[in-house]
Amino acid sequence: MKKQLLFLFSFFCISINSLYAQNDYFVGDISITNIDAEYIEIRPQNRTFNTGFILFVDFGQPSNSLSRNDTRLKTFDNKDVIFNSRIDALNFMLSQDYEHVSSYTTSEDIASQFYYLLRKVKRN
Repeated sequence: MKKQLLFLFSFFCISINSLYAQNDYFVGDISITNIDAEYIEIRPQNRTFNTGFILFVDFGQPSNSLSRNDTRLKTFDNKDVIFNSRIDALNFMLSQDYEHVSSYTTSEDIASQFYYLLRKVKRN
């Protein structure tokens, strides 16, 4: 009986941990809730041949210059988080305790890139 209870308790703990991880988002291998930076910069980018936007996040982390995958916002199972619009991405970051500070655009050829500077809101 003790073994069964121990097994059930272990299963319950693993299940709870798994549910928590499924609601977390990552940049590289760092959870966005654990980013240790006051300011971050986000860049929503149109998905090639698809609708929606993916989000690149820069918080000063070292990145592999050959691959931008390590700066994309991803789910626990390493899939890109897809947003309906730039405002959808900003609203998401607001829900993650960031606030908008400033924004700017750059133009490359015929495309414009939008950048947003965000600050982590300190909660008491």
